[in-house]
Amino acid sequence: MKISIKKIIPFCSTVALVCVLITVLSACSSASSTTTSLSTTTATPTTTTTSSPAQRQSYSGTVAVVNGDTLALTTSQGAVTINITSSTTIEKTVTGTSANLGQGDFVTVSGTADNTGNIDATSITVRASGQTFPSTGSTFGNGGGFTVPNSGASGTGTGITIGTISTVNGNSLTVTTTQGQVTVNIGPDTVIETTESGSSSDLQTGASLTVAGTTSSSGSINATSITIASPVVYAVGIFSDNECTDPITSLNWGNLSPGSSITQTLYLENLDNQTMTVTVTSSIAKTTGLTFSNNGPLSMIHGSLGPTVYQLQMTLVASSKAVLGDLTFNINFAGGIPVGITNQVDIVSNASSSTTTTAKPVITLSSIAVTPASPTLGGVGSTQQFIAMGTYSNASIKDITSQVTWGSSNTAIATISSTGLATSVAVGNTNITATMSGTTSPPVSLKVITPTLSSVDITPASPSNLAAGFSQNFRVIGTYSDGSTADITSQAIWESSSTAIATISSMGTVTGVATGTVSITASVSGIISPPVSLTVVAPIISAIAITPVAPAILKVGSSQQFIAIETYSDGSTANVTAQVIWTSSNTVDATISATGLATGVAAGNTNITATLTGITSPAVTLIVVSP
Repeated sequence: MKISIKKIIPFCSTVALVCVLITVLSACSSASSTTTSLSTTTATPTTTTTSSPAQRQSYSGTVAVVNGDTLALTTSQGAVTINITSSTTIEKTVTGTSANLGQGDFVTVSGTADNTGNIDATSITVRASGQTFPSTGSTFGNGGGFTVPNSGASGTGTGITIGTISTVNGNSLTVTTTQGQVTVNIGPDTVIETTESGSSSDLQTGASLTVAGTTSSSGSINATSITIASPVVYAVGIFSDNECTDPITSLNWGNLSPGSSITQTLYLENLDNQTMTVTVTSSIAKTTGLTFSNNGPLSMIHGSLGPTVYQLQMTLVASSKAVLGDLTFNINFAGGIPVGITNQVDIVSNASSSTTTTAKPVITLSSIAVTPASPTLGGVGSTQQFIAMGTYSNASIKDITSQVTWGSSNTAIATISSTGLATSVAVGNTNITATMSGTTSPPVSLKVITPTLSSVDITPASPSNLAAGFSQNFRVIGTYSDGSTADITSQAIWESSSTAIATISSMGTVTGVATGTVSITASVSGIISPPVSLTVVAPIISAIAITPVAPAILKVGSSQQFIAIETYSDGSTANVTAQVIWTSSNTVDATISATGLATGVAAGNTNITATLTGITSPAVTLIVVSP
């Protein structure tokens, strides 16, 4: 059995004053209270502005009596009579989610403002273009809006904003007002509502209203606009066992004889993030000598690790001369609301006989919907966040992602965490479900597929100049749909924009042919890489060789001419005998001139080398013998 708490935060404002009113709504009206007339006392209005002879007034309160086109409204200042005319505009707020917040929407926001005017929202109401803000008559859709921060000593305070949503970025909104732009932050406890047209049939006893209008000559208010508040639902469970597995809808008090007593023990579980205060009130009729007691009030705090459980004990004691009659007691819940107590469950027992006490209908979880509906993950290790939205028996909808138990039908394909984050393990299909309070969502199919190639890139992307005749290796890196990368060089089809300048092999080896600039591209599965520019420069010296190569034998006083041949990077050769620097390792035995002419000096050995632009030839041995 789930208990609901309804909370609405309307507000009103004028040019000089902004006020925030908190109204507690009863989820079910007490059967013992009735009102038979519209006799009221004049209440002090929440705001007053003077316009043309009548005064414009604004009131917030609860409907006590409905009599045709006349309402008796109970406010914190007293009772006031409201007249409904053919020109009265009636609208009602409906519980929404962040999905209802879009660019261009006109909104009213209340919350905590810092000294820059940014607001941590406690409530956001989306209003359609052309609707009138009840407290001031300002029409939404005309570009109007305002921001009123009330800064305290610490630089923060209450704030109200009316304006247009410019941007939506996750849990942050930018709202444009006549005073500039304000950042609005949406938290997990932010109440989001939308407005829709209402009718006089929506004006029921117990409804919470905000009324704007003018004062008639009789002192009543001729309403120009009426806004009907929408509740936010908080859930409480009532169980017969301390494990909270057996919800109850009735109590059997059994027989209570004079001089005896009966104690009932219930277990209450706070299923929401709000602290809830529990009290028990009672009334006894047609009896004497009967007393009722309980261990309330209880402050039910929602723990950081989950719902907390509280024990409620109620005892009936009959004196020896008791004449038993009827007992009525109410279990009352208030969640985070500083004013008023709301009766949620009325349990009536006839203590004079063995009877069953039956609770009135309570709010229960009707269904769970999981989104997204048909997601696909590409590749192992990819993730997907799921959201669970609960629909309750009173048609309210709430995000219960963190409260449900998540399940994957095939954890070999994908696992899912307690917060609804699914992680792919292998290619295949699995069904994702969310369960809470015995209710399970329809399965959502999650498909894990092999990641697809999304782009290819050549590396290096900016290669150094390549001399004609030299070669350089390129690679291809593929990026896949799951964000992974791989070397797919062997799969690539390579292309050079000019093979007269540079050629490229099937494995990505580029060889310079002639001076110039060429574009290199690679394609895999029809996906073409961005082109890489390569410049081929003139060939460079790759080697120098000396002839004769075999060891030369030279007599003392005789000469031997050596020749230096240069080989370039493109395979061409040139005689550079006159350009190289000649060296003899042992000038005692033989010397060599700048033109490569060696002369024997004394019997012995020496090594002859030639050097040009930092490249030195292999040494050739010269043997000098006596004549």
